[in-house]
Amino acid sequence: MKKLVGDENSISLEWRHKGSFFPLRQAQETSRRSGPGLMLERTLFSRLFQRSRISLLPAALMLFAPKGVQAFSFSDLTEHSDTTVELHCRIVPSAKDRGYRLWRVEVRKSTGEPLRQVISATGDTAKFKNLRPGMYILCVTGDRGRNRCKSMDLIPPPGKKEHRFVDMFEAPAPMVNQADVHRVSATRLSVPGKAHKEMLRAEEAQLRGDKEQALRHLERAIEIYPDYTDALNNLGTYHHRNGNFSRSVECFSKAAKLEPEFFPAWVNLGGSLLAAGNPDAALAANKRAVELRPNDPLANSQMGINYFYLRDYSDAKIYLQKVLSLDPSSANSPQLFLAHIAFAERQTGEAEHYIRSFLDLHPNSPQAPHLRRTLQNLAVGGFATPQEGPNPRR
Repeated sequence: MKKLVGDENSISLEWRHKGSFFPLRQAQETSRRSGPGLMLERTLFSRLFQRSRISLLPAALMLFAPKGVQAFSFSDLTEHSDTTVELHCRIVPSAKDRGYRLWRVEVRKSTGEPLRQVISATGDTAKFKNLRPGMYILCVTGDRGRNRCKSMDLIPPPGKKEHRFVDMFEAPAPMVNQADVHRVSATRLSVPGKAHKEMLRAEEAQLRGDKEQALRHLERAIEIYPDYTDALNNLGTYHHRNGNFSRSVECFSKAAKLEPEFFPAWVNLGGSLLAAGNPDAALAANKRAVELRPNDPLANSQMGINYFYLRDYSDAKIYLQKVLSLDPSSANSPQLFLAHIAFAERQTGEAEHYIRSFLDLHPNSPQAPHLRRTLQNLAVGGFATPQEGPNPRR
């Protein structure tokens, strides 16, 4: 999905993107490797809460992106090839929470694939060791559809062989202002037990890194129950990551038609159409995703990138600026998209502001040296056009 998370290069109309958009022809090549920040329907957590079905990441995990797809990728951090990092994250209660609650805490790649998960209680510290330096998404999910994700930059300072990142994460508040949260479709209620078991096995295989086995279980689930929207959504993410956008669009479209309020299908459909180089067709799907979840970072990021590709910069800025408030460290690098737009509008002071904001959040990113050179050029009256400016994908 071209919204896919952007890649690690600089800001210019010719960016490469790893799950986010860049030049259409390049986006197709890179998206085959990273895939949309696609949302994958999750089911394992339902075992913990037994009958309380969690729309794990509202039935979706950002295997997508996101809830959609993301913008800069750190898969090629060769300079950190021998480095490992740890993440210690304390789960603190939201303002309205009382009492003891259990949460599933999950670390995902910036493109959405789940890597590790633990069960923690409010007040506990979730620990993840031996991670490769890079951008990650941390998601905390509870019962009744409660979930929240945020992007995390786990790139240590140069020369560090080991590094520990310590953070706090406010537990998700009860879901509000999301049209799909409290509704269960007839198709979802009709899922046979055998199909559901195949979905559980597919997720277990995915967490083991056995993608082919996960595919077989997904196909069996759909063979048992052809209208299984969760399985169709996850099958779509598989095809998207393999560059088969016609099949991914087919899967997401069917899931969205079967369940019109199934957010993951809409956000992933929009991302896959973007990756296929069709931003005009993607617009309707991305609008629907934002309607269902107005405050979802991935939906807003993808919407902004969609307008960016359509050269509708005024609308692109509305959504990208909203992402800055929802998830400022977003792997989709909203600051760099906004800097590109500022250069296009000859607002070099504004572009400089966005570049500095990005560097404050990602001081050790692969793009940082290029962006600092960009700031130096601006200081001496250098370039002021998008083509010469920083590329969010560098």
